[in-house]
Amino acid sequence: MKNTLKTLTLALISVAIISCGGPKEAANTPADDLKDRLTSLVEDGKIMFGHQDDYMYGHSWKLADDAAEYVQSDVYAVSGKYPAVYGMDLGGIEMDWPANLDKNLFDHMRASAVAHHERGGIVTFSWHPRNPLTGGDAWDVSSDQVVASILPGGEKHDYFMTWLSKAADFMQSIRTADGEQIPLIFRPWHEHTGSWFWWGQKLCTTEQYKALWQMTYDYMVGERGMTNLVWSYSPGAGELSAPEVFGERYPGDEIIDMVGFDCYHSGPKERYMASMKNALEISSAFAKEHGKLLAITETGHETLKDPKWWTEVLYPVMKDYPVSYVLVWRNACDQPNHYYAPFPGQQSADDFNEFAALEDIVMLSPRLQALHVEGTALKNESGETVELKGVSFGWNVLWPRFYNAGAVKHVVDEWDAEIVRAAIGVEIDNDECQAQCYLKDPEFGKKCACTIVDAAIANGVYVLVDWHAHGLHTDAAVEFFTYMAKKYKGVPNVIYEIWNEPSYKDHEKQIDYTWAEIKEYSETVIKAIRAVEEDAVIIVGTPRWSQNVDDAANDPITGYDNLMYTLHFYAGTHKEWLREKGDYAMSKGLALFVTECGGMNADGQGPVDKESVEEWVEWMDANDISYLFWSISDKKETCSMLYPSAPSEGPWAETDLSPWGKYVKEQL
Repeated sequence: MKNTLKTLTLALISVAIISCGGPKEAANTPADDLKDRLTSLVEDGKIMFGHQDDYMYGHSWKLADDAAEYVQSDVYAVSGKYPAVYGMDLGGIEMDWPANLDKNLFDHMRASAVAHHERGGIVTFSWHPRNPLTGGDAWDVSSDQVVASILPGGEKHDYFMTWLSKAADFMQSIRTADGEQIPLIFRPWHEHTGSWFWWGQKLCTTEQYKALWQMTYDYMVGERGMTNLVWSYSPGAGELSAPEVFGERYPGDEIIDMVGFDCYHSGPKERYMASMKNALEISSAFAKEHGKLLAITETGHETLKDPKWWTEVLYPVMKDYPVSYVLVWRNACDQPNHYYAPFPGQQSADDFNEFAALEDIVMLSPRLQALHVEGTALKNESGETVELKGVSFGWNVLWPRFYNAGAVKHVVDEWDAEIVRAAIGVEIDNDECQAQCYLKDPEFGKKCACTIVDAAIANGVYVLVDWHAHGLHTDAAVEFFTYMAKKYKGVPNVIYEIWNEPSYKDHEKQIDYTWAEIKEYSETVIKAIRAVEEDAVIIVGTPRWSQNVDDAANDPITGYDNLMYTLHFYAGTHKEWLREKGDYAMSKGLALFVTECGGMNADGQGPVDKESVEEWVEWMDANDISYLFWSISDKKETCSMLYPSAPSEGPWAETDLSPWGKYVKEQL
């Protein structure tokens, strides 16, 4: 094995396609996708952790002006993980400053936002624009005519519209290398229930405040066509004396996608927790009534005086509410006592790690390297040859109980799996499960697939999405893989296996699908994936239960990069003759991936032939061929790795493992 990647990553991807915001300007906009992701995470009981300016500076450091990477972070230095939500502020963009009000270069803000997005994170922007009437800062409340002056017909309207233009220009410029706009949570005009900003409660009327929102939205969405913004409304918690206060200046469902509040810990913790609970009760009820996402948009305890603040103050008060994310404020590099996240040696660091390890708290780990195919080898971005070893989950329609994050975490942490496989059953002869097969219930199949993918991403391993079919179902496969490719576009963890085991097109006569038929199908599905995802590795099935790789070698698919071919073996049945087929395929330039294998007979029964397994493993290692053992299931058969006693979500004791399960665990 040349290299096995064990770096961690988390992408905040999810399954449900549920709309939570205002009107959509087009289907599948970046904003729509982000709302779908957030909604699904909430439905799964997950809360993302966020930190303001995380990559820009920390308690004792500041990003260099000539920095090219965005990896330094106080949060990461403590936990080995990055915040899932990265907050920044646009203040200063309206003045054409090179850096914002916190002295962060806008060029760095743009690049770090893209880097965070590519790690799988979410970016949110607040905005503290200067006072357009007086020339002061956002906290200049010397006049109660500022909002009136910038609304249509006001003396500063035209001037302020140039500010909106500059903010829009910047947010539209935040794009990936291929020009894709990334989704952003935009949170202007926040904490309006107080009166410390020029748009605050006592500085404008309710109608003027709503008109400010409408003007901002109409310009950015209506005039500029910005479909990448999720719009967030966030009063200050201290003023939420009653539910009607929260919604008094609400701009309307047609604008807002997310509601939240800002609430800081000062004074006794009991007072803070009571204020948080009150704000959460009010805001969560409002969010439910209006069909909006909920977030704690700003919070924190300056200097973190309580060493158990994370697990005994923050977490208990928020854990029972449908919070999509919680964001703590910044760690100022030039103010030693102005920090809200721990740093190495800070007294709450250990407690923060306990908080970050909680099952429902979402953090990011370093991004896995994307994979590609060179000749017969699978390689990473560094050019290193990669051999991945892992386990396949059994048919999702037969063993849905194991399709959960806990099971994935267990095989990664305790078995050292570097890759997992989601076997999405397309059709099956078992009538009991027929209703949940993909052809009958595609949404169930998608949900199972995404659950395993999300968990693999969260645990920093690669994941193979397997169209677990024996028959040919082109249209359904195109629909499934298009959905998955759109869902996980750009996520380096995901590999697509487009036909598990082509077998009999006529079972009665035992007539196999020919390579020509498999090739035609594969080209159609590959074309559909490549229309969305240009670079992901795709694995092609081969004739006769994915054994006849020599047939594919004689007439390979052309016109596409990053293709591999499936070879399956069961060591009790398949011996040297099948390895010779593999050798021949590689000699013709085919890259192979053993996406399923076992140590017993091909029917899943019989004794484990350890000698034959070892011969196969030696051959795969010698040729840097990745492989996955079959399967995480509890059927009474040799190839099932678990007994029925095994908890669905793990952990699994040795007594829960079958002999084959124990053997695989040792092999990995």
